Amino acid sequence: MSRYLMFAMAVSLLSGCATTQTIRGEYADPEVIEILSERFSENDLQLIANQMAASLAQAPHFAKLTTPPRLLVGKIANRTGEPIDTDMLAERIQVALVKSGRFELFDERTRTALAKEYEYQTSGYVDPRHAKMPGSQSAADYVLIGSLSAIVQANGSDKTTYYKMSMSVSELASGIIRWADDKEIRKKYELSGISPRTSKALRGVSIGVGISGMVAGTGLLIAGLTGVGERVQPVNAELLLAGGGAMFGGLIAAFLIPRLIPEGNPQLATLQLYPQCGGAGLSLGFSF
Repeated sequence: MSRYLMFAMAVSLLSGCATTQTIRGEYADPEVIEILSERFSENDLQLIANQMAASLAQAPHFAKLTTPPRLLVGKIANRTGEPIDTDMLAERIQVALVKSGRFELFDERTRTALAKEYEYQTSGYVDPRHAKMPGSQSAADYVLIGSLSAIVQANGSDKTTYYKMSMSVSELASGIIRWADDKEIRKKYELSGISPRTSKALRGVSIGVGISGMVAGTGLLIAGLTGVGERVQPVNAELLLAGGGAMFGGLIAAFLIPRLIPEGNPQLATLQLYPQCGGAGLSLGFSF
């Protein structure tokens, strides 16, 4: 293997090592509440689940029963317009109720799994002496259902998100609602940044200024090299310097600055252009 090939391989390996990304992190307490966005989060899930489970465990109708009521944890409807995993919310409530020791719980998804297992055990693959037959399960006396709704209000940089969780437990034998409660969460934010239209406008302005600068710089360079007028003049160093500066500034404005402009926030206002006195140019103004 030639020395040049070995050198090229070494440079390639070093380049690969230099571009490797490393991440440092640490574990965080899942019970600590941190508000990072206006959208529904795991902290909201914890608040709702804990309050609902505590309220249901202390409901007067169930407190007077001598035996633990058999409760089926049903579906929680998502009416927020956000992709919220309401099954996770139901599971959290179910875990909290199990820990309270006040209920005997049933789960819809577990019932589906049990039905499939009954089919398997009665299909002939399992010894009939050990197979579990359908028909011996306990029946639920109550059903828990709920719905999660949201209302979003935005005015300029201010935004408020209101969540409401409503749940109820109905008695299967009579259809009577034996417990109902709701939990409200309101989040208020002050947004910062610029809008997507503002970001796009800034990039367009920067590219336009850059192209204009490069065109002007090219003209100055040509003028500095060839002179102006009918006769060829000596090289003009000042024009060359000005043209080079305009070319360099135009390249930065057209290619570098647009990459540095951040993506905007859709909730905020757009870019506005104000003409300067005398029509000499334009100034940029922002309203948020």
